[in-house]
Amino acid sequence: MRALEITALAISDDYPNCTVLVTAPGTDAYTSFGDAQIAARDALPENDIIERLPTIGHAYRSSAW
Repeated sequence: MRALEITALAISDDYPNCTVLVTAPGTDAYTSFGDAQIAARDALPENDIIERLPTIGHAYRSSAW
């Protein structure tokens, strides 16, 4: 924690228990992953299904790396 220049107390203020602390990064990553795909899908007209599918695929691949 010294490298991050934060205290244990500061972390405990943000996370109520160890389980939440450990799972938070994964939850954030999956949320961002899904949000990127939804944003890509919604950038095209709803009736443009042929273009929406590859656009979602590209967003999937870009977010996964």
